[in-house]
Amino acid sequence: MGNVVQIVLAAGGSSRMGQPKQLLKIDGQTMVRRAVQAARATANRVVVVTGAAGSEVYYELRDLAGLLFAYNPRWEEGMGRSVAIGVATANIHSTEAYFITLADQPLIETRHLERYLEAYRKAPDQIIATAYSEGPGVPAIFPARLVNDLLKLEGRGGAKKLILREWDSLSLIDASPVTFDVDTPEDYNKVVGRIIE
Repeated sequence: MGNVVQIVLAAGGSSRMGQPKQLLKIDGQTMVRRAVQAARATANRVVVVTGAAGSEVYYELRDLAGLLFAYNPRWEEGMGRSVAIGVATANIHSTEAYFITLADQPLIETRHLERYLEAYRKAPDQIIATAYSEGPGVPAIFPARLVNDLLKLEGRGGAKKLILREWDSLSLIDASPVTFDVDTPEDYNKVVGRIIE
């Protein structure tokens, strides 16, 4: 899927963790590296959006060839701006879709991302999003027809409003429990011990 750009969001401030969660290790590998390695296996182009701890994240990934880095100076305003910056960095004419993933879902592997890509191949004009109890979200694939909407995203809602607006052209994937977010020390301990509810 060379024309699907992977955008890994790694800009958050980790306020509930108390330290940069992107750099916490699972099985000897940082969460951000795990996310980026999974993304690289499914796309020719990968954009990593940094913000808080941006220089540390860049240093952690500097040896991986072919990455594009984008810095969100307004990372504290929420995920929406990070999505927009990632899309702007990746936006070239041949892009078919934008695959948004998160650096704080360390249980997601390449085989899980392939499920989204398979669904996209079957319905390339639809959004392929993740089903959560609180509503749809990312990981999600957005077709290029929505690029202008993605570039306008702001705030903490990320792309959720856009996903909900496109409800009639939406496919949902239940990827639990691998889409478990690591936000707190308790979450991290659960993932390390693989005790996910």
